[in-house]
Amino acid sequence: MGKVIDQAFSKGDILEDLRLYPFNKLPAEDPVVIVHSSLKSIGYVIGGAETVVRALLEWVGGGGTLVFPAYSYSASDPEQWRYPPVAPHLVEKVRKNIPPFDPILSPIDTGAIPSAASRFPGALRSSHPNGSIIALGKNAKRIVSAQRLENSLLPDGPLGQVYELDGWVLSIGTDLSSNSSMHLAERWARKGEGLAHLGEFWKSRVPVDTPRGREWVLLEKEGGCSTGFIRIEPILRRRGVISYGRIGQSYCQFMPQRGLVDETIKILDEDPLALLCSDPDCPQCAPTWRKYGSGRQSDW
Repeated sequence: MGKVIDQAFSKGDILEDLRLYPFNKLPAEDPVVIVHSSLKSIGYVIGGAETVVRALLEWVGGGGTLVFPAYSYSASDPEQWRYPPVAPHLVEKVRKNIPPFDPILSPIDTGAIPSAASRFPGALRSSHPNGSIIALGKNAKRIVSAQRLENSLLPDGPLGQVYELDGWVLSIGTDLSSNSSMHLAERWARKGEGLAHLGEFWKSRVPVDTPRGREWVLLEKEGGCSTGFIRIEPILRRRGVISYGRIGQSYCQFMPQRGLVDETIKILDEDPLALLCSDPDCPQCAPTWRKYGSGRQSDW
């Protein structure tokens, strides 16, 4: 006999949790929420991911907007893949045969909840090859239509629109390492110039199909390694940015996106290396430590 389901969560159960602290800090009028999620972390949900999306929609109300990362990690240069890497003799074959992006058909590699959200009436998905987002609700069109190939992390991009709308971030069973808004702080630091090392050792290449054929476009200052983002969580917690609660069995984080970005920029102003990971094999962080860190680890 397999594992017995000894606890089950309905839409009502999830909604009840969402009406408790800290999720009850959500503004009553036209709220915007970016959702990062792990369905498995909640436990057994009756109806699965669809039930979670229905609860979230009811939570934000008729004037609210939900935003979900809908990234397609395979729509990137296979030469840069690490999990798993591609054998050198296969790189060109994989590169040539990656399917073109299609907002309906292209995979959503950020979990079951965004995938379910994409099937809801009115759901919109942007057309970025590997960094698309899905939005549902009042401001969905504004947020999705803002995305262009090279502005994902700029103030006029989709996450920048959430910032302008005083949006919130809900992380269901995930942490800062999957919080896309952290990349805004990297890109907006130094008065909008971005961190000095951003894009120096790692640049994203994405496939774009044109009338001339497939082109691989280099994105200069996109977000890369996010493993080290969790290092500043204690600081953000002390500064009152992150609050914690539970949805089902899931340990969740809830925070205003503007506060998250602004406080992270302050941290980066004091220590530009604060978000780097400590993996000696990381193609982005390791060479940055060697060049800018003089062998030290960040003081944070």
